[in-house]
Amino acid sequence: MNYIAHINEKGVSQSLADHLTNVAKKSAHFADVFQSGDIAYLIGLLHDIGKYSDAFQRRIRGSLEQIDHSTAGAQLLNNPKINVIISRIAGYVIMGHHSGLPDYGSEGDSPEEPTFNGRIKKAIEDFCAYSKEIHPNFNPDIFKLTSICEASKEYDFSIQFFVRML
Repeated sequence: MNYIAHINEKGVSQSLADHLTNVAKKSAHFADVFQSGDIAYLIGLLHDIGKYSDAFQRRIRGSLEQIDHSTAGAQLLNNPKINVIISRIAGYVIMGHHSGLPDYGSEGDSPEEPTFNGRIKKAIEDFCAYSKEIHPNFNPDIFKLTSICEASKEYDFSIQFFVRML
C-alpha cells in the first residue's frame, strides 16, 4: 500500500514515510539548540505513526470515519524497555500535537478518558505496517535529559517547560 500522510488542495499527496522523516529532521534541528535533538527526532518520527492504520488510510482517501492517529506513537513508547521519563515526555508531545497537552489523569482512568492514562489504555487501530518503512531507534542510551531539566531546583516546572519546548 502507498501510505499517505497528507493530500493538498491540488490533490498532490505526501507519503507518510517522507512526512515522518521530514518532521523528525526538522524537529531535531530546532531542538539541537537545547541539546535535545535525539528525543525531538524520535517524537517527530512517531507523531503521526498511527496514520499507518488501514482505517486512517481509508479516511484520507475519503471515508468519513473518525480515527485517533495521535495516540499510537505514545502507546508505542509505553514500553518497559524504554526509560519511563523519556516515554512520558515524548508521549505527552505526541498525544498533544493536535489537541494540546492532555492532563495526566490517574492510574485508574478508563480508556474512554481523554487523559494521558486513559489514552495509553485506549484500543486503537492496528498501525504495525509502520515497521516496513519507519525504524525508530528506541536505544535508551541515545537520550539524556538536558540541563533544562537536570540543573533546576524547579524540577516540575522545568519538565513541563521542556515538554512545551519539544
